[in-house]
Amino acid sequence: MLTTRSSVMLLIAGVAIFKGILQPDESVALIGLAILFWLATQWFLVQWAIRGSASLVSQAHRLLDSQQEDYFTLAVNQSYDISVQGRFARGFRGFRISVRDVLPDACRISKGYSRLIVDRKSDRNFEFRYTLRPTACGHMELSGLMLLIEDPTGMFRGQRFLPMPQRLTVLPFMIRPKTTVSVLKTNNLQQIVGHHRHRKPGISSELLEIRDYQPGDPPRSIAWKPTARMGRLMSCEYESIVPIRATLLADLSYYQFAGRPGSAVADRVITAVASIARLLLADRDPVACILATEKGAMRLPHGHGERQMARIMHSLLNAAAPDPRIDHLGDDRLLRLVFRESYRRFPACLANRNSFIPVGRSLLKPFRGKSHRIRCRLAPLLCEMMDYPLGYEYGLIYDRNLMRAACEAWAQKYSLATTRVEASIGNNYSDLRDSTNANLCQRLLESRSRAKDVELFVLVGSYPPTHEAAEQLIDVMRVCRAAGHHVIYVDAGAYDIYERLEDPVAKQFVEAEGPTDDSALVQQTRASMKQLGVRCAGIRDPRLMEIVAMEVELIRSGKFRGSTSALASRLGGVVS
Repeated sequence: MLTTRSSVMLLIAGVAIFKGILQPDESVALIGLAILFWLATQWFLVQWAIRGSASLVSQAHRLLDSQQEDYFTLAVNQSYDISVQGRFARGFRGFRISVRDVLPDACRISKGYSRLIVDRKSDRNFEFRYTLRPTACGHMELSGLMLLIEDPTGMFRGQRFLPMPQRLTVLPFMIRPKTTVSVLKTNNLQQIVGHHRHRKPGISSELLEIRDYQPGDPPRSIAWKPTARMGRLMSCEYESIVPIRATLLADLSYYQFAGRPGSAVADRVITAVASIARLLLADRDPVACILATEKGAMRLPHGHGERQMARIMHSLLNAAAPDPRIDHLGDDRLLRLVFRESYRRFPACLANRNSFIPVGRSLLKPFRGKSHRIRCRLAPLLCEMMDYPLGYEYGLIYDRNLMRAACEAWAQKYSLATTRVEASIGNNYSDLRDSTNANLCQRLLESRSRAKDVELFVLVGSYPPTHEAAEQLIDVMRVCRAAGHHVIYVDAGAYDIYERLEDPVAKQFVEAEGPTDDSALVQQTRASMKQLGVRCAGIRDPRLMEIVAMEVELIRSGKFRGSTSALASRLGGVVS
């Protein structure tokens, strides 16, 4: 890659050679040829270093909290120390190399720098440290190192990407139930509202497991035969007499991811669902999960224990990175978006691709010629990143269907933030929310029809945007309440375009306008839910977990179990 300095030197050499030939003057021509030969030598050395960068850097590895693995599990908004170490070969002497670690868009650096500049006076070993802080949950990847190689005179420079992939799974923040004593103390804890002194509020005939005796276990639960065999006290753990079945319904449509790669409403939805699921599964109560989108819904059947919690977490994290909506994009639009994102992420892989472009096609059809040039530069990158067979790039260049399929596969592996923003804040924003609300109501009715006993339904999402959608949701809740079920609605908030206003004067103008129609609709919807006996809470409410625990205890106590007819008459005669 030429720099401004090398371009000026090439111009001087060309003028000197041209002047030496025309006058003629051999000394001027020789000076121009000497400058041109020197530039060619420098260019050859830089290209040799770029092409051999795989052997130029050896023993390169990345340590996350002093551990080197291919897969890590992190938590959102937590800091992690990362150290990148490597060793240059002897041939790097004389070059100025910049090493940069390529980070995902949803990760921020809170301390240190993710790059290091090594010159000819530096040691062969290099190391740089920084602190990584994920801002969004989901699956991410630390792809590798970006090398910027430059000769000592600054005439030529080139980039090269060294793959060093490490997969990251960023877990959401888990809300803990509020207690009055330290969570580090294990004995004599004041019980949480809605919880019993023992993990199992009663003893039935179904044995779950035999475990070590813990202080506070009742003496009648001691397993004497295993105690005599093991030489230490063992306790029997039985299934609860009154299992509480619960179903969690979450709205994870595309508009919930507005604001990515930073924090979005979907992060709050995932946090609420994961925290409530962990609270309900603490007593081995069966919990189901339904993730509704504008395309459909994914349902996990009822289960209990750590395996069910793992299934719910995997489903939430897979939904946290949805495939970008590219079905509405044309071939040229998709091609340019993928090219732009590829150049932003991996500029070295595109800078080294110099393909031959037919001049006639470019002159006669300029628009088609530009797309053809983009395909020529993008095809080798797609073959390298997607591990396509040798020679497949020629098919990508001349076959539009193959190129679109490759671009869609690249978009599924990496993120296209532009298409996600277009899908979330487009003209069909209200229609998209209405369709998702209808899908959520349909799934709630199906869950109510599968209910075997009094169940708990927890809906997590944003309030409906229109009066028709709000009435539809309230009618479905009325049917569930008439059947004796309990419903909790958790508001995760909505995407507000005024949240990112930095001008204080603009904020004052927005606040001076007072409540909008949306806020009035939200208040009316919340009042109608409270009339039905639906518990409403917000994700920022510090008593959210206590509200869920008290509702579970209300179901467990058996109160209002036989008052279905009276409740139905009070709700307007709707009987299941």
